Amino acid sequence: QFVNLWMALNQKNYLLYKQGNNEEKYLLLHSIITGNILSFYKGIGYNSDLPVLVQLKSYEKSTQFKGKRMIAFSGEFTANVLLPNYIGLGKSVARGFGTIEKYKHF
Repeated sequence: QFVNLWMALNQKNYLLYKQGNNEEKYLLLHSIITGNILSFYKGIGYNSDLPVLVQLKSYEKSTQFKGKRMIAFSGEFTANVLLPNYIGLGKSVARGFGTIEKYKHF
């Protein structure tokens, strides 16, 4: 799950997102989170031939970033890969966006 808002969109895919219907928005965000996971693995030097499979449940939120209103997302995802708690995925991870942790079931 995302502990902090996930900043998924850049200028290019923001326009695609805003123009898309619900299915197109989901597919775009699904592609982005998959890319974020692959980027994380590349950054730590891990490479696999197996595909990354993701199920995403996200909720659009509004946030302030550098004095501008931006779209970010809360939510959770399930993937067929292991990810450490408290890494950041997406844009502006150095500012705390996109931090994840394993969902705790009660």
